[in-house]
Amino acid sequence: EDSLSFLPQKMEITQAFDTYNDHRIAMAFAPLAILGKPVTINDPGVVSKSYPTFWRELQKILNFEF
Repeated sequence: EDSLSFLPQKMEITQAFDTYNDHRIAMAFAPLAILGKPVTINDPGVVSKSYPTFWRELQKILNFEF
């Protein structure tokens, strides 16, 4: 009743994500990099509004270079 589960799916990411000047969009789609495929986010600097070190912290978690 009070849980959310995600089942693994094959996903092919072929297009860049536009942020529409909204930091939440960049932050929401960035973890797709966990799939091991390139993820392109247009205007990644938009996250500086709320979390200036977001990309550095995500890099530590994912343990690879962007």
